[in-house]
Amino acid sequence: MDSDLGGWRPMDRNRTMDKMPSAVPVAIAGDAMQLIGETPLVRLDRLAREVRLEAEILIKLEYLNPFGSLKDRVARRMVDALEAAGRAAPERTVLVEATTGSLGISLAHVAARRGYRLVLTMPDLPSLAPAVKLLGHLGARVEMTPAVEGIRGSIIRAREIVRAVPGAVMTDQFANPFNPAAHESTACEIWRDCAGAIDCLIIGIGSGGTLTGCARFLKRHRPELQVIGVEPSTCAVVAGEAPARHGIIGLGPGFVPEVLDLSLIDEIVKVPDTLAVEVARLAVRLENIAGGLSTGANLAAALTIAARPEMQGRRIVTLAPSSAERYGASTLFDPIDETDLGRRT
Repeated sequence: MDSDLGGWRPMDRNRTMDKMPSAVPVAIAGDAMQLIGETPLVRLDRLAREVRLEAEILIKLEYLNPFGSLKDRVARRMVDALEAAGRAAPERTVLVEATTGSLGISLAHVAARRGYRLVLTMPDLPSLAPAVKLLGHLGARVEMTPAVEGIRGSIIRAREIVRAVPGAVMTDQFANPFNPAAHESTACEIWRDCAGAIDCLIIGIGSGGTLTGCARFLKRHRPELQVIGVEPSTCAVVAGEAPARHGIIGLGPGFVPEVLDLSLIDEIVKVPDTLAVEVARLAVRLENIAGGLSTGANLAAALTIAARPEMQGRRIVTLAPSSAERYGASTLFDPIDETDLGRRT
C-alpha cells in the first residue's frame, strides 16, 4: 500500500505534537477588526521587465485587509470617531452611507460586529450586483438610486434618509475628515517598510481620503515626494474636465470631494477604462496580484510614470485597493481575446 501512495503514511498526531516547540508565541485576534492594517508591499519585478522599465514599482496589497479593501481602515475610524464624540451608539443609531461597494461592505462588517443598523444607498448599476448581494448577507439594508445620477444621486438620497429617520447618522465618506485620517496608518506603514526611500506615490481618486491621508503624512516627512492622482479618462474632474460615466468602480465620483486636498497633488494621470482592465489582467498573470479595476488604473498610471527617463532608478509606490473577486459583474471578467492572451503569455 505504501508504494501505491508514494511512501505516504498517516500522520501520528501524538508523535507530531510531542515534537512541536512549546514556547512558540501564537497571535490570536479578539475580533477581525483587530487585523485591519499592516498590509504588505510587493515589488513588481516581472511587470517592470515585461514593459522594460528601469524604475522600481511597489504595490501595497490593501485587499488583504480582513473585509477585503482599504475601506476597512476608513469604516472603523469613522465609526470610532462617531462613538467617541457621543454621536453614535448601537441601541439608538442608524448608520447611513452612499457607496459604490467597498466602503459599504466594510461598514456592514463593522456595523454587524458592533450591533448597528446600517442603510446604504448605491447607484443601480449591474456591475454592483455582487456587492448588493453581499451587503444583504451582512445584514445591511440597500436602497438603489437611478444609475444615471451616479454616486451624487446616492449621496442625495442618503441625506434624505438621515433627515427622515430618527437616530440616523451619515458617516459621509466624501466630507468626513476621519476618512483621510484613517490613512495616516497606511502612509506610516509605507514609510516604515520603505525605510523612507520613496520617490513617487500614485493613488486613484475616489472619495479622496486615501490620497489626502497618505500624501499629507508622506510629504511631511519627504517634501520632495511626487504625488500622482489617478482619474478615469472620461471623468477627470480634478483635472478640470466635465464628468461623464465610466467603468472604473471606486474612482471618479464626478465631483471634487470635500476631503480631497488638491494642494498635495503634483499631477493627474487619466486612465481609460479599457487600459485599467488590461493592466489588472496583466498584473494577475505576471505577478499574482488579483486586484480590481482601481488597482488596474493605479498600475496603468504607475507604468506611465515609470516609463519616463527621469524615473530611472526611482521608487514608485501605489495601492491595490480591493480584490478582483469584488468585480465579478464588471468588464474585468469579460471573455479575454485568445489572440491577445497568446501574444502576452
